[in-house]
Amino acid sequence: MGMVRGVMGVVRRVWGISIGVGRRRLRIRIIKDKTATYAVGTLAKLDPTINRCQSLILAPTRELANQIEKVVIALRDYINIKVHACAGGTAAGDNICILSARVHIVAGTPGRVGDMINRRALCLDNIQQLFLDEADEMFSRGFRDEIYNIFKYLPETVQVCLFSATILLEVMELHA
Repeated sequence: MGMVRGVMGVVRRVWGISIGVGRRRLRIRIIKDKTATYAVGTLAKLDPTINRCQSLILAPTRELANQIEKVVIALRDYINIKVHACAGGTAAGDNICILSARVHIVAGTPGRVGDMINRRALCLDNIQQLFLDEADEMFSRGFRDEIYNIFKYLPETVQVCLFSATILLEVMELHA
């Protein structure tokens, strides 16, 4: 019941519609934001009692990774989860320290995420969902090899979600 209440709290913060839940009607607002859309989905799927990274969100820039972290933090009020932006421009030691404290969601750039995997600071064994935000941008910036290397560490059952303004042939080849 607590998890359902938590997810409904997140939903209240994102969509602006009135929905019936049992005997209650909820009035909620809309945030027209793709980040919030997939953040709600991943928050609903997370198990806060498992203190391992369960969702990985890759972004092409540090700024976008930080923005994603802020959106998840704003939405997580009703669910006890930890999120961390893992991107260049910060000390790798700081990332290692935070990741060792067990976070549920990591939003980061392919280069820094790959570095944390190689340093064994980030384990992907419990990842349920991988989001590639601005996938077209990541491939046009040359992150293809880093993304493929990250894929090697993902469980076979991971759900991969691509968000992109345009779809490149390279992105379409990811499913093969």
